[in-house]
Amino acid sequence: MLSRRLTKAASLDSMGTGASTCLGIMREVKKALRGVKVEVNHKGNVRRKYRVSGLTTQPTRELIFPLDEHMNMKSVVDYFQEMYGYTIRYAHLPCLQVGNEKKVNYLPMEACKIVEGQIYTKGLNEKQITSLLKVSCQRPHEQELDILQTVQQNDYDHDPYAKEFGINISSKLASIEARALPAPWVMLKSLFSHFPPSVQSLSILYMIYSIQLLTI
Repeated sequence: MLSRRLTKAASLDSMGTGASTCLGIMREVKKALRGVKVEVNHKGNVRRKYRVSGLTTQPTRELIFPLDEHMNMKSVVDYFQEMYGYTIRYAHLPCLQVGNEKKVNYLPMEACKIVEGQIYTKGLNEKQITSLLKVSCQRPHEQELDILQTVQQNDYDHDPYAKEFGINISSKLASIEARALPAPWVMLKSLFSHFPPSVQSLSILYMIYSIQLLTI
């Protein structure tokens, strides 16, 4: 999903249109990646891990950095080619920023892999919460139809991103054993303790009957 958003942003930028849309996409991706651990794959068997601190505002092909204390500048594309023999294919995309503010390192996205097993702690935005509530309030048969239609439309068997992450999704719903629980009985006698016993019994029965009607 993030790679799709970045490709769209890069396409808009190359056409010189949709500047606000492009910036919005970049902010969205930057927010999602901040704090995520990644593992580099351009150093052969050395799999060093970094934590993402940000995203560059410039594409990789335009990034330069000081190579030494004499401020001799080197482009990121040339550095990776000369140092590691690694040719950056997607130089139109931004780089990940790793390290601290004093010493920022640039890593091409294509040379990084998100470390598995990380816990996602970021909250949902307003749009995501609204969508989640809308889906959760559907009736069971409506949810079933939506799920089947989504699986059919997305065609996960031929999706390159699903294959990259090793995700396999069946076109059939899973069947599990279940049982229907009876409506709960709630005792609220303490609410009527100041009434005579005869009134208490009638009031409690009325409350329980009303609660059962609401749960049907």
